[in-house]
Parts: sequence; C-alpha cells; structure tokens
Amino acid sequence: MLYPQAHCLDFARRSEAALAKGESFHPKGRMSELPVSTPNQIGFDLPFMIQESGSQRFGARLHGWLSLVPADLDLLTARSSLFLTPAELDIVLSAPHRARRHSLLMGRYAAKRAVRALLPDRSWQDCTIQSGPLGEPLCVGDNLPELTLSLSHCDTLALAAILPQDCRLGVDVECLRPDLVESLASHSADREIALLPNVLEWTLGQKMLALWCLKEALAKAHKTGFTLPFDQFDISDLTFDQGWLQARFTNLPGYQAQCLWTHQHCLALAFTQPGTLLIDTHALCRILATLEQSQSRR
Repeated sequence: MLYPQAHCLDFARRSEAALAKGESFHPKGRMSELPVSTPNQIGFDLPFMIQESGSQRFGARLHGWLSLVPADLDLLTARSSLFLTPAELDIVLSAPHRARRHSLLMGRYAAKRAVRALLPDRSWQDCTIQSGPLGEPLCVGDNLPELTLSLSHCDTLALAAILPQDCRLGVDVECLRPDLVESLASHSADREIALLPNVLEWTLGQKMLALWCLKEALAKAHKTGFTLPFDQFDISDLTFDQGWLQARFTNLPGYQAQCLWTHQHCLALAFTQPGTLLIDTHALCRILATLEQSQSRR
C-alpha cells in the first residue's frame, strides 16, 4: 500500500519533534495509516537520535534515520532504474544468482531511502552505494556531507541506518529460522546466556540470536566485521529496559549495543558510548509488525 509524500513527512516531523523533547511519538489509528512511501517507493523511515550521556544540549545529539524495506524482489527489480545509478544497475543485473541480486537491490534501496530521509533535497541517483575494504557500505557522491551508513538484511527485509557525520554505528537484523539454532549454539557461550535477564520470555533460539545480533552490530560499528577473533566480541553485561536488551563488551568497552525482538525479527544497533539511543520503540515495533504481516500474506 502506498502513501503520499506529505503524510510521510508529517509523520517524520512529529516523530522527530517528540524525540527532540525527550518524548515518545505514538502513531494513532490503524496500522495502514502509517506512512510507507510515495508512488516510487516502498518501505518505512523512522528518525532516531544518539545523545551524549549527561548532556542536555540539543547540539550534543546526533540525528539519524532508520529505513526498513520489505523483501519484494519483483517490485524492486521493476523500479530499480528509478533509484540505482547505471553503474549500480549493471552490478545488480550481472549478479549470477537471484539471492545475490535480491540482497544488492534491498541493501541499496534501503541505503538510499535513509540518505534521502536525512538529505531530502538529494535525488535517488545523487549517491552511489559502494563497498569499502572490509565490505562496509560507503555512500559516495558529489558534494555529499560526511555520512555514516550501516546496512543489514535477512530473507524478509533490509535495514539501513545513517548518521550525518563520521562516527561508529552498526546495525543488524535477523529472522529466526529453525536451522539457525544449532549453528548459533556454537557462537553463544553459556556464560553469556546466563547473563540474560530473567524477565525475558524468549525461547533459547531467540536468546542466542539476540546475542549474535548484538555482536554483529558491534562488529560493523567497530569497522572490522568478524575479521577479529570471535572472542573479541565477548559480552560482559546485559540489562533489559523498555523493550531493549542492552549489552556492554569485555574487550571493546568503548561500545554499547541494544536489540529488540518482535514476533519474527531481531533488530540490533551498536554505537560508541557514553551515549543514549532515542527512538520511538512503539513505532519501530509497529513498522516491523506491518512488514511481517505483509510477508505472511505473500
């Protein structure tokens, strides 16, 4: 379902204004009334902020955007020439496998949605999404400000997060599948599982995937990926607050990460500390629920 640009911008302004006041913005009405896109687009955009701890100055807040895109390969392919540059289009079309084309399309579309949410005066083709030395996404274009971009995708959706300057930010999104549980067990230490708060009514599979998401988001924020030994990402502390599982790390104490679960997806963000993530959790969960519902109907 598609929505007018004015509706999207109004939602974004009200949500960002509420966050700037330290309040939570709750979209009212039916889920279908949430903004999704203009006729050329599909997905959701949601503002967030990272505020330095102990600071109440507005200037100490980094304003960013999350973009979430459903996995609709046919639709994205049909509209790919609207958001990809010719060079990007060649890369996508030359991918030998459908799954690779899918990930390239989802990732680039989510990334460009996030760029346009942050820089609404830029066109879809004003920037090119390239890969850095370790596979990290880079936003390249003439007269673009310094940007931090992080991408993730699973079988059902893609996630992009962007901030307007060079900083450390990483995201991950995963969908729990039965075949993942066994492989996750080798990456989840009993000590870390024991750190999980007792209030969590999650299955063992959800707990292990949450630990994985926290670490993968950290690996992206640290700009190394998993090129370091896996124990470098050991978790030292876990707390649960307002729907978010929050982690600190033994060997990388300058970072923090937090994740939340919806019915089907685990979503994580990692960033440098001290800092506080300000985001409308209710709106984010409703967006994820809508995407999950749309996938279940396909």
